[in-house]
Amino acid sequence: MNLGGGRYVPGSDSSAMDTSGPSSNYDPFTGAGRYIPGGNSTSNRPTSHANQDPFTGAGRYVPNGDHNQTSRPLSASQTSALSKTKVVFVVFSNDKLFLFTLETHTDSPLTSSFPQTQYATMTNADTTKILSKLKAFNDSITGDGIRLSDSQVQQLTELINGNISNLEAKMDIVFQLLKWPIDKIFPILDIIRLLVMNSTICRYLFENEAKTKEFISQLLSYVQSDQSVNTMLVFRALTNLFSNELTEKYLIKNSNSIIPKTLLFLPITNKNTQFALANVILNYCIYSYKRKDQNFSKYLYDCYQEFLNVNLESDVAKCLILGLGTLFCTNADLVLDVRTTSKNNAKEFFTALDKSSSKYTADTLACLEQCRALVNNL
Repeated sequence: MNLGGGRYVPGSDSSAMDTSGPSSNYDPFTGAGRYIPGGNSTSNRPTSHANQDPFTGAGRYVPNGDHNQTSRPLSASQTSALSKTKVVFVVFSNDKLFLFTLETHTDSPLTSSFPQTQYATMTNADTTKILSKLKAFNDSITGDGIRLSDSQVQQLTELINGNISNLEAKMDIVFQLLKWPIDKIFPILDIIRLLVMNSTICRYLFENEAKTKEFISQLLSYVQSDQSVNTMLVFRALTNLFSNELTEKYLIKNSNSIIPKTLLFLPITNKNTQFALANVILNYCIYSYKRKDQNFSKYLYDCYQEFLNVNLESDVAKCLILGLGTLFCTNADLVLDVRTTSKNNAKEFFTALDKSSSKYTADTLACLEQCRALVNNL
């Protein structure tokens, strides 16, 4: 198989859907428009897709690149309209002035705000490329009850595009796809992390205990140390599950199994997978603030011990800093601990970040200083 620059890779974060469709002799697996989960998008699209391989070409779908959370808007049937609120306030610390912006909105780049009050979501996607990859995999799948018929592919396409009529039959297709081989599962996982943004689909999956157990068990089975892309997409789905009240309750109820798994995998994954894992931690911190849950915030604060020796990419570090600052805003005892003890989780975390500061962006470093200042001004 040709493995050129345009193959499909799950996690691609292009900002707009490609609605033009493949041109003649264009291979959707390697060509310029292929799907790449987490892949870096580019604004310089090729003028011709002739003879490009959609699996390896320049436009393939790649789930491993830029994890910027800015995305195209979901359809009205997929998510509700976004609301935004911005508050700016000034803090003086050690003769320095810090501007804090509290801005709540969905699916935007992380802002240096304390506390974070709006759950992070990861919905950036090019569904055209995802479906192209899935269809190509489907052509190579063998075995009764696994390969989709043309009718089922059409139903799945409708579901992704927000058509939830005949939902049970369409969700049966999703469960059928979850039985695919591990090396072909990533487009299905990418689809799932989008589907869970739909409240009706969440009710279908989480109002029935047996259905929930089957779904989550199958989903988490793809979290494996040697499957970074699959792990990344599963944790993107978990990140998105916070945005629904019903699924939020499930994540909190099962936090004692999800958080340890998150902490286990964060040190051994690449930066894009790390970012998905860190977003789950951040969302748990946001939950503790929203519910003013003192005990849970203390548990999450203790989890920061696990990040001291982890090689954190800049955006991952910022995500965890925002989580820590949110915990400070939740529990005054944590702030008191930092102020009155020489050795504590926060100071050790800050020290660890200082050692890697040369590789962090100015934005992340500013967020770190703001978090330090927060301790002195709460």
